[in-house]
Amino acid sequence: MLAGKDTTSSALTWFFWLLSSHPKMEAKILAEIKSIHARRHSFDDDAFGFEDLREMNYLHASITESMQLYAPVPFNSLHCLADDVLPNGTTVKKGWFVSYASYSMGRMEALWGSNFDEFKLERSLEAETDTFWPESPFKYPMFQGGRICAWGRRWSKLTIMFTATLMELRFLPPQSQSILLFLFSLSILYFFFFIFRRSTPDGVPAYPPGLEPYPLLGHLPQFVKNRRRLLDWFAECIAATPSNSFVLCRPGGVRGLMTANPVHVEHILRGRFELYPKGPRVTSLLHDFLGDGIFNSDGESWRLQRKTASFEFNTKSLRSFVLRVVRDELLARLLPRLNQAAAQGVVLDLQDLLERFAFDNICKVAFNQDPACLSPDTATAAQDPFSSRFASAFNDASDITSGRFRYVVPKFWMVKKLFGVGSERRLKEAITTVHEFAVKIIRAKKKEKQTYSVSKPSSLFKADDLLSRFVANEDHSEDFLRDIVVSFMLAGKDTTSSALTWFFWLLSSHPEVEAKILAEIKSIRARRHSSDDDEFGFEDLREMNYLHASITESMRLYPPVPSNSLHCQDDDVFPDGTAVKKGWFVSYSSYSMGRMEALWGSDFDEFKPERWLEAETGSFRPESPFKYPVFHGGPRMCLGKDMAYIQMKSIAACVLERFVVTVVREKEAPPPEKMVTLTLKMKGGLPVRVVGREKC
Repeated sequence: MLAGKDTTSSALTWFFWLLSSHPKMEAKILAEIKSIHARRHSFDDDAFGFEDLREMNYLHASITESMQLYAPVPFNSLHCLADDVLPNGTTVKKGWFVSYASYSMGRMEALWGSNFDEFKLERSLEAETDTFWPESPFKYPMFQGGRICAWGRRWSKLTIMFTATLMELRFLPPQSQSILLFLFSLSILYFFFFIFRRSTPDGVPAYPPGLEPYPLLGHLPQFVKNRRRLLDWFAECIAATPSNSFVLCRPGGVRGLMTANPVHVEHILRGRFELYPKGPRVTSLLHDFLGDGIFNSDGESWRLQRKTASFEFNTKSLRSFVLRVVRDELLARLLPRLNQAAAQGVVLDLQDLLERFAFDNICKVAFNQDPACLSPDTATAAQDPFSSRFASAFNDASDITSGRFRYVVPKFWMVKKLFGVGSERRLKEAITTVHEFAVKIIRAKKKEKQTYSVSKPSSLFKADDLLSRFVANEDHSEDFLRDIVVSFMLAGKDTTSSALTWFFWLLSSHPEVEAKILAEIKSIRARRHSSDDDEFGFEDLREMNYLHASITESMRLYPPVPSNSLHCQDDDVFPDGTAVKKGWFVSYSSYSMGRMEALWGSDFDEFKPERWLEAETGSFRPESPFKYPVFHGGPRMCLGKDMAYIQMKSIAACVLERFVVTVVREKEAPPPEKMVTLTLKMKGGLPVRVVGREKC
């Protein structure tokens, strides 16, 4: 019953659909039927016999051709009982399944010629006699083949052919209700499928075309199709919806709201802040690496860390220390490396250099340790691995942790972790190295504090790096100190390097912007009566409004952290009426928000620093953090924002003042491919040549 129930109906459904767009073929079939009636001296109302059906070669070929394109059973799967080698040398192991796809075989040019995708009956007919010419069942496995060739093959074809001839007859009330019942059932199934895909519970608006979720799979098919361009796909989907948000459905019942609506962003980051914590999903993904650090905690734990960190980040002493570290790394390592490359005429991976610079810099700021990633004797080529075992482990830990967010099956990483295999095994090893190193430094700092207290009991322990500041204030646990320091390292490790990589890439195709930045630097030098070799101070950097606007504009188009996700703790309704259910994740996409015409005007896709400047004064004009959430917003606003701008402006000003940076790329080459880890990187790096800039 199963074999005969749907196979013939499926074949005929596709046959009649194909025939509807091929009237010439329909005419030939009708002519064949009429010819048989004439030879048999029968009438249109007479039933066809076996001999009549057997002579219908053209109809036989038509149905066969239809099933080549739309096989009733599109694939079949078997089980391999023992190791085997196929005739072409392909190895098949015991226990494997082996599937052959009739659908695919019917659409292969190698089997059917250049017109493989055409509905062409003649391919199944002898040219001279017009008799039906069958193909090998192993080339045309619609009825399987070999020992399990379908027993009902002839019966099926006779049934199909007999039914197909109904198109030539008058339709009378059916004696059997089976066909009507089948069609009715099919229509009901389609109706529910249509409703499911077009809307969601709770009255969420209909999806735009192409974005409807599938039963059980959710948006997995679209996700897989766009896996190499997820950021742009999200941006397109969001822009196509009236509310600039849509409900994303993943396998396993995971649902969430993807948004680029400033009203929504303000609602979750400030208006209902307590209702939208990081939540169990995000914290579980990051916990092995970040523990209960400030970027992976909620509630009282987060408030305590935020209060402590906020005090330290607002001190002038930390700001001075950050600028001093940046200057030292620039003068001692980055600029000499660029000078060397300019003298030798070699190509450098600027992204790699900036990542090394950032890691050295953040290690010094975090706990006054120098991994020397950018040291000339350990980084002689852009492809060299990081010189420090700690640096390498930190890199692996952050990359693999970010990979947990991209699993198609959301919790599959837990299975790998349970069995200690693959990436989870490497992650455990990397995290162990990072934590051991951090704990070693923490214990050394605590010992240093104790020694200081003994030698100078009347004085407070003082030091510049973040760890020393936390150690000096209170007796925090090792885990607390480890988690908060690792969290700040992660925040500072790749964000500035990501932002500057895309900044230099954009600058390479906008010489007019580069010229304005250089003019601004030259103007500041003239007012300060300083030379190119002098360091930039706070006031110098503060006056670089056009450079500030250029970096900000670059991050609008390529935000270092392209999206952020929170957890809805209870049913909620946004100010515009959008409903969010308890347990959903809510993600706002900084990348999408930076590319919305409704927010930035018709020139939204242009690199235009002027949009951030006052027309009359040329001073920098910031936007709302809920329209431009590159540094987040509300109570979780990034504490290191000012520190990041100090670093980025110092590097950009020093490099541009001294060097002409030219991106090495083929003419008419497409934009670099985006690679999303925890930050937005440039896949393949940014190859550049540098030439010393002539002093004016």
